[in-house]
Amino acid sequence: MLIPDMVNFGPRSTVPEKYQSRKLYEHNPTVTLMRTTREECRQIGEFMVEKIRSHAKDMSKVQIRVPLGGVSMIATPEAAFADEAADGELVKTVKEGLEGTGVIIADDKRDINDDGFAIAVAEQLVGMLKLTKKA
Repeated sequence: MLIPDMVNFGPRSTVPEKYQSRKLYEHNPTVTLMRTTREECRQIGEFMVEKIRSHAKDMSKVQIRVPLGGVSMIATPEAAFADEAADGELVKTVKEGLEGTGVIIADDKRDINDDGFAIAVAEQLVGMLKLTKKA
């Protein structure tokens, strides 16, 4: 899965000068993250749409669950990378780009790290694969 809210660099000193004014988050001494902008999120959405459209053999078997509560731990409301406009641009781009294709897109109010979100994704996959629980 793409993590559309950030770009990864090494230590802070490795972040190119042109990005020094951007929203940066030092995850640890060897990883610095940079928040993607609204325009970058639109481009990521276009990339995702293009890949799905060009590589999915059966669009009806493609399902996307959108974690509206945040696409990463630091992109939840009030966290360091919270940016509703940028995240919204990504979602809008993907939804518009896949409109009419048969791809199922389900909004989920939880964040991507919520246990319930993970369970819902797993159950969705089990349903798609037509697996059943063994007694």
